[in-house]
Amino acid sequence: MTRVVLIGPDSSLEDQARLLLGDQVLVIAPAETGLLLTRLLRLDARPHLVVFGAYVPPEQSLELARSLRLTVPTLAVAGSRDALTAEDTAAGIAFVLPHGAELEDVDALFVQASDRAARAASQLSSPRELRPRGEIVVVTAPKGGVGKTTIATNVALVLAAIRPHEVVLVDLDLQFGDVAEALALSPLNSMAEAVGSAASRDVLLVKHTLTMHSSGLLVLAAPPSPVHADRISATDVAIVLRQLAQEYAYVVVDTAPGLSEHTLAAIDEASQVITVTSPDVTSINGLSKELVVLRELGMLPTPHHLVLNMADRWSARVSDIESSLGESVSLSVPRSNAVGRSTNRGVPVVLDSPRDRASAQLRVLGKRIDTEQTPRRKDAR
Repeated sequence: MTRVVLIGPDSSLEDQARLLLGDQVLVIAPAETGLLLTRLLRLDARPHLVVFGAYVPPEQSLELARSLRLTVPTLAVAGSRDALTAEDTAAGIAFVLPHGAELEDVDALFVQASDRAARAASQLSSPRELRPRGEIVVVTAPKGGVGKTTIATNVALVLAAIRPHEVVLVDLDLQFGDVAEALALSPLNSMAEAVGSAASRDVLLVKHTLTMHSSGLLVLAAPPSPVHADRISATDVAIVLRQLAQEYAYVVVDTAPGLSEHTLAAIDEASQVITVTSPDVTSINGLSKELVVLRELGMLPTPHHLVLNMADRWSARVSDIESSLGESVSLSVPRSNAVGRSTNRGVPVVLDSPRDRASAQLRVLGKRIDTEQTPRRKDAR
C-alpha cells in the first residue's frame, strides 16, 4: 500500500523516505499537472501524504494542492522554501520540509500525516445514516435558449454565499455543457472521471474531480468531449449525486434540455426542482408537455419552482401562462442586458451586477430554495 507519494523529490528526501517506509513510498517524476493528477487518481488507495519536492515549481505545487486538498489528508512541500506562505495555506499545504531536513524531521512529518489520515478515516467510517443528506436541486427546461444554465449558475452562487464550500454545481449537460465557461473555469477533471467502479466505492475520488470557483462554489464540469456522454449511464449519475449529497449541503444540477435518461435520473434523486421557461409560446408549450410527463411519472417533488425567465412588458401575462401550464409561476426574472454582458465576461450576473433587477430576483430564488429545504437538512444546521 502506498502511504506517501513524493513528486519530484531530491535524492536525499527519496533516500530518507525509503529508509523510513520502504515500499510504502511512491516516487513520481515531475510532469504536466493533468498527468500527475491522473496518475494519483488511479492509485489503488489514497495516500496519507503527498509531498511536492524540490523539482516541482512553486506555482505547480499550488495548482496540484488546490486539486488534491479534498482527497489527500496531508499535503507538504520540500526543498523549495523554508516556511509556509499564505498561498500555501490557502491551497491546503500544511507542512514544509526545508532543504537539508534531517531524518527525524522527515519521520515527524510522516507520523503527523499518518495521524491525520487516521482521523479522516474515523470521520468517514461514521454511520452514513447519521449524516443528513444535502439538498439536490435540479434545474430543467424542455428546450435550450431559455436561460437554464444562467439560472442554475446564479442560484448556486447565491447558495454558496450562504453556505461557503458546501455547495456543488453539477453540469449534467454531458454533451454540450458550458457551466465551466460561464464561470471562467478550466477544470482538470469532469463527470467522466467522477463515474466508474473506483469512484462509486470512494466518495473522495469524486471530490477530487471538483473544481473550486473563487466564490467558494465547487463545480463538477461536463466532460470535455461529447463522446464521453455515451459512457455515462443514468445509474452513474444517480450514484454521483447521492455521494455529493452526503458530503455537501446543496447539489445544484444543470441538466441538458429535455428529459434525457440522465435528467430523469437526477430528478428522481431531487429534493427540489426548478423548471425554467421563457415567455415565448414554443417554450411554454414545451414546458407544458414536460410537466405532464413528470406528473404522470410522479417525479415532481415538493417544493417545485416554476421560473419565468427573460420576462418583459411585451411578454404574455403571468396569469395566462399559469393557465396554460396549470401551475403557478413561482418567480419572474426580468430580461436584462446585464445578464448577457456578464455571460460574455464569465462572471455570473449576481457577482457582476449585484444591483441589477435580474440579480435581485435570482437572489430571491436562491434564498427561497434555502428556506424551503427538507426538514432533515434544517435540523442539521
